[in-house]
Amino acid sequence: MAAAIAGCQHTETGQPVAASGVSSAARTPTPGTKALTIRSVIEEQPVPSSPSTVPSTVPSAPVASDADIAAAKQTRQNVGLTSDPQARQQAFASLDCSLPDPLMGHEDTNLPLVACGSGSKYVLDKAMLTGKDVADAFVGKSSDGHTPVVSLSLTDAATSVWADFTAANVGKQAAFVVGTSVVSAPMIQAPIPGGRVEVSGSFTEADARDIVRRITGR
Repeated sequence: MAAAIAGCQHTETGQPVAASGVSSAARTPTPGTKALTIRSVIEEQPVPSSPSTVPSTVPSAPVASDADIAAAKQTRQNVGLTSDPQARQQAFASLDCSLPDPLMGHEDTNLPLVACGSGSKYVLDKAMLTGKDVADAFVGKSSDGHTPVVSLSLTDAATSVWADFTAANVGKQAAFVVGTSVVSAPMIQAPIPGGRVEVSGSFTEADARDIVRRITGR
C-alpha cells in the first residue's frame, strides 16, 4: 500500500481478550461513527502471495455470532500480543484477510488488535487516538493534485498526544485503522505538531469519502 501522512513515509510490506457470552445468535454491529483509531505498529507480517487485503472500499461490518466474535477477540485482542511472539503468530495464523471480519464493529479500542492491511497483517497496540479525538475530517487532494487524501483536524488534547507520540517514535510506524481494516501504516519521518494530519493510501476518492463518513457520521 503506497501511503503517507504529513511528516511520514510509508514503507509497508505487509484484526483483537475474550468477550462474555457464547450465544450462537447473530449480532449486528451498531453502525459506527467515530470508527477511526490510530495505533502504533508492534509487528508487520507481509502477505506477498495474496491479493490486496483491503478491498476497494473499507468493508462493512458483517453479521456475526457471539461465538465467532468471542473467538476472534480471544486470539486477536489478547493483552499478551504486545509481549508474546507466540500469541502474535497464533493471531496471524487465525486471520484470513479474504473473509469478512467478525470483529468489525465489535473491536475494543483499549486492547491490542491484529488486523489486515493491503499486503500485510499487523499487530497493533491499543488505540492512542480515536475518532472522538478528531475535530473534523474531510476529503482533500495530495500535493500533486491527483491523489485523494483524508485530512484530519485533531482536538487540542489530541494534538498534544500526537505531537508527543510522533516526536518519540521517529522511524516507527503508526497505523490508521477504520474498524478493523488498516487503511494506512506509514513510517514517522519527523514530529508532527499542529494537529493537522493528511492520510493517504491505496484508496479512491469514494473510499476517502466513506472513511470521512465513518469518522464524522455525515
